[in-house]
Amino acid sequence: MVSSDSQSSVEVHGQYQEVFNAGRQGQLLLDMGYKPLGRREHPLEAKIAELEADKLGQYVVEYEGFVNAWGANETLIGGLILHRRWNTASLFSFWVEPEFRSQGLGDKLLQLAQKLTIEMGARAIVIETSTLHNYQFYLNRGFTVTSEIEGFIDNQTYFYMIKDLGEQVFEKYSGDEV
Repeated sequence: MVSSDSQSSVEVHGQYQEVFNAGRQGQLLLDMGYKPLGRREHPLEAKIAELEADKLGQYVVEYEGFVNAWGANETLIGGLILHRRWNTASLFSFWVEPEFRSQGLGDKLLQLAQKLTIEMGARAIVIETSTLHNYQFYLNRGFTVTSEIEGFIDNQTYFYMIKDLGEQVFEKYSGDEV
């Protein structure tokens, strides 16, 4: 498996691969996985984590997940990064090379991101985006705008969005034995 974590000694969980047909661009290898993040090293972040652990009675494990699309010669064509904390996963760095757009790859990556979010134990995906990027893509796929800020970026609108995966989480765990 080609992985963004190939150099790491930390075990990657939820590993998954599939082949995606990108039409005239050929076949791409999609891979995904996640790993727990270690304890915070910066003194301020460590203090906050300690405070949270005291209030909750446990240390909250955070996870970082990835979904990658690989082309010929192990060229990165697209992908995204998720960071799970509490019951949400923040979607970062979602990208598809321009020549691979409008072929369903973005949809497939987002579907895998939702699957990965659930596997990491979260029940919603949050994203920050703007009219500078394709915010309409997220609206068309069930994300809801929770906050809208004008003027944050010159002549653009900045959005906080969320997609609740609650029903999908319920479906995943409703048949599990306790």
